[in-house]
Amino acid sequence: MVKVITPPAAEPVNLDDFKGWMQGLPISTDQEPMVNSLLKAGREEAEAHQNVAYCEQTLQLTVEPESPQPDAPLAITLPRPPFRELQSIVVELPDGTQQDVTAQFDVHDDGGPAELVLKPDGNVPVSSRLQIIYTAGYDTVPEKVKQAILLYATWAWMHRGGDISVPAAFYALLSKGRVIPV
Repeated sequence: MVKVITPPAAEPVNLDDFKGWMQGLPISTDQEPMVNSLLKAGREEAEAHQNVAYCEQTLQLTVEPESPQPDAPLAITLPRPPFRELQSIVVELPDGTQQDVTAQFDVHDDGGPAELVLKPDGNVPVSSRLQIIYTAGYDTVPEKVKQAILLYATWAWMHRGGDISVPAAFYALLSKGRVIPV
């Protein structure tokens, strides 16, 4: 399970972008917080659909213990690319104590989802829970993603009652570049 520890410092699409997109539709000062909320919701929905992180954020991945397989190397795929930096890997031992095992892993990042691989001399019990903290996110958010977020926010603005489904164009804009979990 992936959990956001530190959300993005700023949204990839802001209030001024939305006002420009809406071509002069008046948005009062009282309505601005709602627009910002819709833009955030649009980013979150888009990230969830593509399984990526658009803006730099700190994530925590919890890996539950698996049944051991003899001689199988421990490899963990990090969801929500693009990977930026590994901060820590902590193992929770059966007795409840925790141990930092970050140095026992290598990061393999070829541009897709990064993978943590246990080093040949690493010794991490596979019957223990791992807590992995890392940062992920683009340097520059793709334009089609920004367009999708604006489309989502516009849909949510115009259909606050939820009377119409999210436009198919939102998902169509995000279909390329989608990371399919295995």
